[in-house]
Amino acid sequence: MIASEKRRVPLQERVFRHSEINPTHPTLGDVVVFAAICDSCLDVLRAEPAQRDTTCERAELLRRRVERRLAAELNRYGWSAERFLFYRDIVLATYRDSIPSPHSWIGRCLHPHAVRRSNAVLDSALSQAARPLLRGRIWWLQLGFAQPQPPRSDTALPMEGG
Repeated sequence: MIASEKRRVPLQERVFRHSEINPTHPTLGDVVVFAAICDSCLDVLRAEPAQRDTTCERAELLRRRVERRLAAELNRYGWSAERFLFYRDIVLATYRDSIPSPHSWIGRCLHPHAVRRSNAVLDSALSQAARPLLRGRIWWLQLGFAQPQPPRSDTALPMEGG
């Protein structure tokens, strides 16, 4: 018998992007998905063994691992980065978490999130429903994970004629 061979589909063909880039009205369903994405990214940080290495190089390594997991989760749920950032800004403007002490050192290496006002807000009913879903799940965002990173000088392309 000839075994059928599974063909791997390139990642860019597997990514489904919602048609709306910037949602204007938050929904409870989206908050549930946002919380699930946060849980998955937190698993990366929780799986890291407690080490005494609190260097910025380690923080950068953690940031990259979380970034990879975040990308995988966005692909899994069919969310665009813009949609995730929309909810991140709303959530961080509304709630604050206590940062666990084993991870507090990361704040000095990554750039903590500066709270920006979002045009969209959670209405009171949605805010009450979202609070227990998000409790303990947003501290990693407060530390600066899921932030756009400036281009690194060691990976920049050389300028011509210079």
